[in-house]
Amino acid sequence: MAKKANTKVKNTKVDETKPYVSPTETWWGKAIIWILVIGMVFGIVIGLIDALVNL
Repeated sequence: MAKKANTKVKNTKVDETKPYVSPTETWWGKAIIWILVIGMVFGIVIGLIDALVNL
């Protein structure tokens, strides 16, 4: 049998000064997402009205 190597794993500390925060967890992220959603809905509605008028 082969002899097991005595290996030690070094504990490297990861710099955690600023962890990732999801945009949906902050008030400005929620505001931006709602503005985008409302803008897309209005864009679809205006496009539908324009298509119906220009028939």
